[in-house]
Amino acid sequence: MGNLIDLIKSDARYEDSLKACMNCGICTAICPAAEFYDYDPRRICDTVQRGDEEQVEKLLRHASPVVRVAMCRVQS
Repeated sequence: MGNLIDLIKSDARYEDSLKACMNCGICTAICPAAEFYDYDPRRICDTVQRGDEEQVEKLLRHASPVVRVAMCRVQS
C-alpha cells in the first residue's frame, strides 16, 4: 500500500479531524461500535498521527466489519 500515510494526509479532512485529535476519549465514549466490539477510534487516530505506515496497513487489513463500516462513514 505504499505511501498510505501521504494519501491520508492529502485528504482535506485530515487537518480538521485526525490531525486535530487530542485523544480526549469522547469519540470512544459515544461510539456504539466501541461499546459492543473491540473498536477504539482513539487508537486509529493515534496510529495515523504517528505516521506508522505498517501499523495503518495492519489496521486496514485486519479491521473487523464494524471498523470497516466506521471507516467508510469517515470517508463519506
